[in-house]
Amino acid sequence: MKLVRKLALATAVLTFTVASAGAASAMGAAKFTANASEETLSVEVLKQHVIKVEGSELDCEITELAGQTPGTSFTELSVTPTYGGCVAFGLSATVDTNGCEFNFKAETEEGSMATLDLTGCQEPSRGIQITVKIPFIAECTVDIPEQLISSAVSYQNTLSKGEIDIAITSTSLATEVTLSKGLCPLAPGPDASSFTGESSITTKGGMTWDAP
Repeated sequence: MKLVRKLALATAVLTFTVASAGAASAMGAAKFTANASEETLSVEVLKQHVIKVEGSELDCEITELAGQTPGTSFTELSVTPTYGGCVAFGLSATVDTNGCEFNFKAETEEGSMATLDLTGCQEPSRGIQITVKIPFIAECTVDIPEQLISSAVSYQNTLSKGEIDIAITSTSLATEVTLSKGLCPLAPGPDASSFTGESSITTKGGMTWDAP
């Protein structure tokens, strides 16, 4: 009889412990919050996107980061970039975003870096493509395929404005030079490139990033 009571008590304690841990985990999960679902994002570019491939800098002008809130409380936020163009090692370049999206994950804790997911590309292996083509002088093509980039994003709330500052800082962006001719300074092949940029995102009703 005592053994049965001890087993029942142990089971009850184990059940309570597991349930409490699950509840704590759920309560502690990082998330984005918005005033309403399907609100259009309003984006201010604070620092343009800069990609360094093999030490050569590509400065890309963002003209739009389009997206909507998927709910009032969510753990991922997707935006579709539009670039006006790039300047690559002093030469004009074009950008084909190929339908790709940046998916920001709220997963991180205060002071830590979150994962950035480049996804949704019409041609996943090609991804975002940057091209320099100066006839008879230089031709370069750089592909940025779909990928998960760990420890790439940090978030900071500006509560007075209801905005989230999203800063990208990574040295592990997978790129591949698929074409190099003439005066193009890049060697064909894959490379781990750096990627930086910063934007402020909000909606009409405001947004926050809630860290555990």
